[in-house]
Amino acid sequence: MMRAKAARIGGWQNEPAPQFTFDGRGSHQMTFYLNGPTKKERQLMKNIKLLALVLSAAVLAGCAGMKQSGAGSSASQQSSSATDDTAIVSKIKSGLAADADLKDTKIDVTSAQGAVRLKGEIKSLALRRKVDAIVKDVPGVKSVDNQLIVTG
Repeated sequence: MMRAKAARIGGWQNEPAPQFTFDGRGSHQMTFYLNGPTKKERQLMKNIKLLALVLSAAVLAGCAGMKQSGAGSSASQQSSSATDDTAIVSKIKSGLAADADLKDTKIDVTSAQGAVRLKGEIKSLALRRKVDAIVKDVPGVKSVDNQLIVTG
């Protein structure tokens, strides 16, 4: 009959390693000694978890601060752009009303970030060009999309 052989594999410093025993007939027997982590190891794991928690909180706080400052500046840009567009539209309408040939025409004027769109009907090509010139003279106008239809 064969004697059982034992093999030892290294583990933690203060923890016995698992032992494997072979009886020679092909069956295997395993014995584990699980004492768990030592006091130092438990304290180290707690410190690592605490450090990870503090770092993640700092990163999230930094990201949240960046988002708020970016959103505030974007909102102020949008409100100033809307104010500029309103001023552009009112200046164009007052310019059209001041002209004797154009005061009776119905022209829809819209503006988005300085891009002006004109819609409606006009009597002649000369008046269409006149409207275009009036609009281009208004400060803040970047482009003109003249969609006026000549009916005469």
